Amino acid sequence: MNPIAKFFEKRGMAFEEIDERGVSSAFMTDLPDGTEQTFGLFVLLIEDDVDRYIRFTIVPFVGQPYEGYPPELYVAIGRRNHDMPQLKFAFDEEEDLELALDIPAEQLDQSEFDRLVQLMVDYASISYSEIAAIING
Repeated sequence: MNPIAKFFEKRGMAFEEIDERGVSSAFMTDLPDGTEQTFGLFVLLIEDDVDRYIRFTIVPFVGQPYEGYPPELYVAIGRRNHDMPQLKFAFDEEEDLELALDIPAEQLDQSEFDRLVQLMVDYASISYSEIAAIING
């Protein structure tokens, strides 16, 4: 079994193993306006010659419009990234907006996993409406 999957099992979250290094899941949360929003959550082990870390990613955070992202989005996410100590907005290789968090693999235990999933849920909940409004006009 994928070592990340055990954290999802213990938390009681449904998941699907992507491969031996990654897990996909989803969560639903209430936005401040009372509506519900579902987010895809991916948790991946990333290794290079020096580092091993776990990346938590919500992607796409908000779907990319056909005509591309408006310039105001880049300013808004730059401000948010400046104010966030752990979470960062970024663009993946397909130019989808993602919300990501990296942690050294050796620091991940069940309590830290639970805390980071909750952090992703909480931040997605408070950020989605503002980011979506900028993207969707």
